[in-house]
Amino acid sequence: MASDREQYDRLQKVLQAHVLSDYPNPTRIGCPSKEILNRLVEDRGRALDADDSYRHVIHCSPCYGEFLELIESREHATERLTTLQRFRQFLRRCLRAVL
Repeated sequence: MASDREQYDRLQKVLQAHVLSDYPNPTRIGCPSKEILNRLVEDRGRALDADDSYRHVIHCSPCYGEFLELIESREHATERLTTLQRFRQFLRRCLRAVL
């Protein structure tokens, strides 16, 4: 049996696929700027449902695709930073052991 997290992940993928395919907007009518999309990514986890830009993003396949790309890019940047921080800590420990 799938865990709650696995079920959540599957549901999220189904919903994402739905938004990415079922809300075409080829002429990009009403699409927010890249700056607004970045702000929405930064504000994730906060109550965004009252935000007109967020409502647009979840009903516009092209914007939602950009939104997901920005999230992924930010997550990768965070992972790289965490890896770099761990490496620096390792180097400090090595230097302390040698000195």
